[in-house]
Amino acid sequence: MRRSREIAMRKSIAVFIIVCMAFISGCGNTSSSTTTVYSLPTTTTLKPTSRTILGGAIQGVGALSFNNYSVTTFSGSSAGLSDSPANFNRPIGITTDGTNLYVADYFNNAIRQINILSQVVTTIAGGASTGSADGTGTAASFNRPNSITIDGNNNLYVTDSGNYTIRKIVLPAGASGAVVSTLAGGVGTAGSVDAVGLNARFNSLNGITTDNANLYVTDSNNTIRRVDLLTSMVTTLAGIPGKIGSTDCGPGAQATALFNQPARITTDGPSLYVADFANSTIRKIDLASGTVSTIAGKAGPGGVAGSHADSTDGTGLTARFNQPNGITIDDFNLYVTDSYDNTVRKIVLSTGFTTTIAGNPGVAGLADASSTSATFNTPIGITTDGISLYITDIVNHRIRKIH
Repeated sequence: MRRSREIAMRKSIAVFIIVCMAFISGCGNTSSSTTTVYSLPTTTTLKPTSRTILGGAIQGVGALSFNNYSVTTFSGSSAGLSDSPANFNRPIGITTDGTNLYVADYFNNAIRQINILSQVVTTIAGGASTGSADGTGTAASFNRPNSITIDGNNNLYVTDSGNYTIRKIVLPAGASGAVVSTLAGGVGTAGSVDAVGLNARFNSLNGITTDNANLYVTDSNNTIRRVDLLTSMVTTLAGIPGKIGSTDCGPGAQATALFNQPARITTDGPSLYVADFANSTIRKIDLASGTVSTIAGKAGPGGVAGSHADSTDGTGLTARFNQPNGITIDDFNLYVTDSYDNTVRKIVLSTGFTTTIAGNPGVAGLADASSTSATFNTPIGITTDGISLYITDIVNHRIRKIH
């Protein structure tokens, strides 16, 4: 058991280094910065009361109902880039409109579509080569796309981490012709500049979500950024560029909050929920007041080897995570991929109670089974169609399903 845990940790470290390569490049001579603007949205979205696309998932249908948290392999079999049979190469980001899943296929530099009913896989953008070209379908190119979300108007948004940009994909009414454009950020130039569209700068983007009026992205310089979809204006919402910490803050003080490599992000409308990766915590940002709070886990010294990084279930700050990475939400619960422990965790929003619902803590593998008898190998992306959870199991090059 000890040996298995050590091997799993080594593999997870290797994957983390690969995913974070762009973080390091953002600290070089091409970086730029300017006075940071801390800006809350003028209005916030209400929680949905009926089925809707929000936060890159389906919400408004109540709590998910599971049968023993059964884990199955939904798509993918080995590393590669093919639609039939379906192969992926380190798929990381995932989102859904309820009919299809959309996957940011990291090493393939491609955006893939999976029909939930038929499980047919289609490459809808990128995949030909590494690049930053806008265009239609596979004529467009990406450089390590690592997170993806969808709004209610048939638009996908992708964090193109190697290009330091946010890309927009307008989905066609038919089966082909997805149009890719660059929405914000400067290709090849890292920084922390708040500005409009292509004049803005990011220091290697990570997670992305939307309330259909704004995009919210986690930036590896320890900030949460906001993109107004009407104006393309980019502002810093919370965190201090380049400063590491775990500080929460009260109303109106979001400029004093600190993060440590925030990873994926989701929203229920009034609030944002962030997997604060290196702090091993789950954070909440109230969009009306700017209050930042820690709702589960505890940041502590020592990083992965520290006493505050493990897989303990519990309530609020008594729960422990080991570098949580992906996050999604139904109407009552958060679901988190605890990547370093190869598990999926559930947080009840009303109580803060955290439980492990799938995966064997510390054990890497590819076993389809129920609950903690199932195994993953570095799960990251997670979303829900209102019925099931879908997870990118990146070292296994597969999409897994919990139902």
